[in-house]
Amino acid sequence: MKKRNSLVCILLSIITCGIYGLYWFASVTNATNKLSKKYATAGGAVAILLCIVTLGIYPLYWSYRIGQKRGDILDCSSDGLILLVLCYLTGCLAPMWMAQKTINQHLEAHPEAIEVKKAE
Repeated sequence: MKKRNSLVCILLSIITCGIYGLYWFASVTNATNKLSKKYATAGGAVAILLCIVTLGIYPLYWSYRIGQKRGDILDCSSDGLILLVLCYLTGCLAPMWMAQKTINQHLEAHPEAIEVKKAE
């Protein structure tokens, strides 16, 4: 897991015409699956494939699940329905931002979870 600045991720997604957004989507999916085993979804690469195959329906389900994962990770109520609506309105940027915010909050509370690159 890696702590990321959500604003920079959104700007990079815009600058790269969505290519960085796909990477960020996969990273957020994998990180939230590690943090919340209870509401795990498909892995990052499979989630991107499902988004393409379902012609944009899977991100709505993914957003709902991210809301459930947020509640599980932060020990609070589920934001699934709110993130579902935000996904519909913002094209999945708001749920990805909220998921990254959750990951960052978890990493601040548990710094040992940050992956450190090993020197070879």
